[in-house]
Amino acid sequence: MGLHLREGQKVRILSDISTAEFARMCALEAYKAGSTGVTFEWTDDASVKYAFQYADDHFVMDTPQWIVDRFRYMDDEDYAYLWIDSMDPNAYEGAPAERVAKGLSARRKAIRAHSENTAGNCVTWSIVAVPSPAWARTVFPDAKDDEEAVEKLYEAIFMAVRLDSPDPVTAWETHMKTLWDNANWLNEMDFKAIHIKTGIGTDLTVGLARDNVFCAALEHRANADKRWFIPNMPTEEVFGTPDKDNINGYVKSSMILNHNGSLVKGLELWFENGRVVKYDAEEGKETLKGILDTDDGAKSLGEIALVPARSPISESGIFFYNTLFDENAS
Repeated sequence: MGLHLREGQKVRILSDISTAEFARMCALEAYKAGSTGVTFEWTDDASVKYAFQYADDHFVMDTPQWIVDRFRYMDDEDYAYLWIDSMDPNAYEGAPAERVAKGLSARRKAIRAHSENTAGNCVTWSIVAVPSPAWARTVFPDAKDDEEAVEKLYEAIFMAVRLDSPDPVTAWETHMKTLWDNANWLNEMDFKAIHIKTGIGTDLTVGLARDNVFCAALEHRANADKRWFIPNMPTEEVFGTPDKDNINGYVKSSMILNHNGSLVKGLELWFENGRVVKYDAEEGKETLKGILDTDDGAKSLGEIALVPARSPISESGIFFYNTLFDENAS
């Protein structure tokens, strides 16, 4: 239900070294499904943190051309991309927040062509998550040891991605139909704006783009075969496109934002005519500043998403410290 590999398609798996066993299991299943080649890219949060702390600017800010060329090659060869997310929410604690933001922004700009292929569904991709001990202990700090914390986080993830149902594939098919029915209803209503008010102070009006179409996460390839795939697992959202010049009001986040291993708590944003004109945070304000200073577009909104209060993630009451999950909680 994720990558939906076609026969003969190659796969690139991005995984932290802490989830290597699961990555190898995915590779084996890809071969069983008819893949003709699986390649890995291994990451290590601690090593990346050291680079942000101690490496020179050239190493942190400049992406080697061979990395750009590798993505171009894999896109041209129609690789499917699987990202196994297990990041420690505190991975970059102690590293300069501004340097982290600039380094990650520079990397994104260097591989922009690949990012556009991903966003435009020119390639197949999916993000899933499995526990690392550091992540699990953050979510379940009262667990007696790493093993118990990891087990509890596995159970929570299985619930979030519907693996606790008797027939997970049928459960996902039903779930995706529900999301698309909701998206189609919103499109039929042809709303011009969405007004959001909450008990903790948010009062925000988001105008919708003139050509906005609400969608759900079951995507189709932009090429001739239109093959479907699900890029985010879990997913509970129906999402659309704001009018970038017509966003006004105040947002106070009820959730902690984990941005690439740096936490922002108590996030507040003030919008005028589509742009953030003021911001604040109880913790992580420098990280928030780094996000907003990434480029000119970072001070507006690129997406508006609606998620149900009765989603499995909302009802679990668990804060995952991971946007893949926490963006799917009301």
